[in-house]
Amino acid sequence: MSFNGGRFLLGAGLLVFVLLSSPTVYAANVSGFINFEYNQFNIGGKSSNPDQNPPFGGFDLQRIGIDFEHDQDIFTAIAQLQIEHGAQFRDMGTGSGAAAASPTAFGEVGLERGWIQARFDELFHLKLGKELIPTLWEREHYPSLYMSISEPQIEENVFQEYIIGALAEGTLPWGFLYNLWLNNAENTLTSSGGHSVASDKTTLPPDYGGRFGWQNAGDDYSMYFGALLVKEQNVQSDTVYGFETALKWKSFSLWSEYSRALITRGYYLLPSYTFYLKAGTELTLYILFDSFNNDVVGPQSRNIAGFGLNYKPKPYLTLKAEEMWTQANNAEQASQAFRLGFIYHFD
Repeated sequence: MSFNGGRFLLGAGLLVFVLLSSPTVYAANVSGFINFEYNQFNIGGKSSNPDQNPPFGGFDLQRIGIDFEHDQDIFTAIAQLQIEHGAQFRDMGTGSGAAAASPTAFGEVGLERGWIQARFDELFHLKLGKELIPTLWEREHYPSLYMSISEPQIEENVFQEYIIGALAEGTLPWGFLYNLWLNNAENTLTSSGGHSVASDKTTLPPDYGGRFGWQNAGDDYSMYFGALLVKEQNVQSDTVYGFETALKWKSFSLWSEYSRALITRGYYLLPSYTFYLKAGTELTLYILFDSFNNDVVGPQSRNIAGFGLNYKPKPYLTLKAEEMWTQANNAEQASQAFRLGFIYHFD
C-alpha cells in the first residue's frame, strides 16, 4: 500500500474508531448504500468492451457510500465516505503512489461530504467543511432517491460539484428558503475538486453563490421552484446561473433544471408516473430528456433521451432499468445504452 493510500485509510479508520468507541459520548448513526450496476453500451457503432479501462460495459460496483452522523446540542457532524468502481490500493514497491489491480484501476476512494453544522433556529444554520452544491439533483444525490440511473450532464459540467468553505442556510416564512456560501475558487487550469491555486502560486479570491427557492405542499401535491447564482473566481471570472423545478401531483412528478455558464449550458426534464402497489411496493416509469452544449470544445453538443423503470419492493431496496440513446455532433460519441441498477440502503 502506498503512503498516500495508507494515510487515507488510517485517517478513515481513526474517524470510525473515535465515533464508535464510546457509545455514551460519541454515539454516531451509521447509514449508507451499495449501488451495483450492469451496463451495456454501443458507442460509435462499436460494441461494449469490458476489458477497456474504464470499461464501456459489464458489471460495476458503482458506488458504496457510508455516512457517519453525530448530534450533540445544536451541533451535527457528518462524514460521508465513498468508494467508486470497487477501488482498491496496491503497493507499487516504491512508496511513491497508489494503483489498483485491473480491472479496478479507475476506481476512486474519497470524502464525498464532511462538515460541522450549528443549528441556531429554522432561519439560520451554519455549515463548515465540504458539501455538495445544493442543486436539485445533488440535494437528492443518493441513488435510492433520484429516479434514473443516468446522471444529467449539467451536474458535473456546468456548476462545480462541491462547496469547500462556509455555507449558511435556512427556511423563511411562507415557504421560502435559501443557501448562501463562500467556496474555494477553482482555477480552470489546475482544478482539483475545489482545491486549487493559480499557476503562479497566488491564491484566488473565494467563489460565492446562493440558492433561493419557494416550496409548498398539500395532501396530494407538492411544488418547488428555485434559482441559483454562482460567481466563480477562476481564470475566466465566470458567472453561473440556473433554475430548477420539482412538481408532484398524486402519481405524477416532474424534475427539471436549466443552467448556464460562460461556455457551457444545458437542461434536463425528468417526468415520471408512480403506481402504488400493495404492501408499500412502488413501480415508477420515467422518461429522461438531457441536453448539454460546450461552445468551445468542438463546439460540442450532446442530447440524451430514453426511458426506464424504478421498482421499490421494499423501502430499503431499489431496482432500476433504463434504455438511453445519445446523439452528438461527433459521430464517435453517438451511443445506445442499456443499464440495470441494484441499490441497497442501510441505516
